[in-house]
Amino acid sequence: MNPLISAASVIAAGMAVGLASIGPGVGQGTAAGQAVEGIARQPEAEGKIRVKNYVRGPLNNSKKPGARLRKVEMEADQYRVNGYSEIEREKLNLINSTYNTLEQLENYKNETIQFEQQRAINQVRQTGFATSLTRSSKNYQ
Repeated sequence: MNPLISAASVIAAGMAVGLASIGPGVGQGTAAGQAVEGIARQPEAEGKIRVKNYVRGPLNNSKKPGARLRKVEMEADQYRVNGYSEIEREKLNLINSTYNTLEQLENYKNETIQFEQQRAINQVRQTGFATSLTRSSKNYQ
């Protein structure tokens, strides 16, 4: 195949894909813009607007996933109701776990300090004992 034709076909394919993506891009941009306007008008409906915009938007033209979509929306609504309390429980569990871990680390730190202090005291004692032993042995000679 001629290299010029090959290069031209690659360029044409790229341009076709680029031009074909303009329509869906404009449509999704319009939908997202409308969703933002809806959220600005009714901030309390943000969750439903987002779910409908991001889940239903791409599936609008298809009738088969309708039942699945309704199920997902019901689960999302249920999660909104129950999810916040579950998230709060998880947050409290994480805080308690972190507090316990910090408490354990503090205990380990204190134990290490006590151990190092005792070791230093023992070293001083050994040095003193060795010095006095050396002196006493010199006195006997």
